[in-house]
Amino acid sequence: MLRLEYPYGPDIQVLVLDRPRARNALDGPLVRRLHEALLAAARVPTLRAVVLRGAEGVFCAGADLGWMRRMAESDQETNQKDAEELAALLETLASCPVPTVALAETVAYGGGLGLLAACDIALADDGCRFAFSEVRLGLVPAVIAPYVIRACGHARPLAPWIYTGGVFDAPQAQRLGLIHAHHPQGELEAALNTLLEGCRSAAPRAVRAAKALLASCDTRPGGRVPGEHAHETSALIARLRAASEGQEGLNAFLEKRPPRWPEFPS
Repeated sequence: MLRLEYPYGPDIQVLVLDRPRARNALDGPLVRRLHEALLAAARVPTLRAVVLRGAEGVFCAGADLGWMRRMAESDQETNQKDAEELAALLETLASCPVPTVALAETVAYGGGLGLLAACDIALADDGCRFAFSEVRLGLVPAVIAPYVIRACGHARPLAPWIYTGGVFDAPQAQRLGLIHAHHPQGELEAALNTLLEGCRSAAPRAVRAAKALLASCDTRPGGRVPGEHAHETSALIARLRAASEGQEGLNAFLEKRPPRWPEFPS
């Protein structure tokens, strides 16, 4: 159902959606298991990044149809609880204290797009296909919409795809802002490795602070304007400059050597 792997080292956790016969579609047990795994990951002080991918070269085909059939036969209260579990998963994924990377291969439909959008960084293979398939089932992408719109910056470019449920390709997904880059299948792993090495070479506390900073600086319409962040951002950079990582980073730069980042606290 869900595998935890560490192929890139003990500080990079890979969460593998492992329902290949269902194209790694989401059902209640998988949503709960993934949520539990992310809550546990957030408590690991030495973790540098989390990678989310699907088993056997398929990311996620959305909601499991058998599970949806059972939900359709349930009352509204049961359906509300099920939807709230997915919402909690997405919020936990979005608020994970370390960078999260989605690796979209073959398909990312429906709820799979929600997982992708809730991650900080999304890479895809050139052949991956994407779709907001909900309207073709008489539904809407309600729970995933806030994360998708935040990833894309605006709702309007998404309208043709959400209103029709049409399938689009990786270049279109990148234009929309759903993914950051796409690569040939044979080069995707190398691109992921390069990204993870970049995360690993950066100061670990600084990366966590940078993620929290990006989450707090919401300058979209209705959000705070840049000047309203001045006191918080000034205090943050002052604290980091005086901290051990900031001191080591500056000294390493001036001495033209690789930084030796201080150990994480136990």
